[in-house]
Amino acid sequence: MTVVRDICMLFFGLSSMYEFYVSHTRYQANDISGAIYHILLALFWLVWLLIQAVLGK
Repeated sequence: MTVVRDICMLFFGLSSMYEFYVSHTRYQANDISGAIYHILLALFWLVWLLIQAVLGK
């Protein structure tokens, strides 16, 4: 179960970082609210991954 959880965390973390990159290039001058949403989503997954890594040790 731990391996499945780690794979899911890695997948969501990488996808959120990709979403952050895409949103930064796409919404750079157009849509501030869309960029803020994707940045907050990426930060949420990053913090969640860090918490899981600390608690998993």
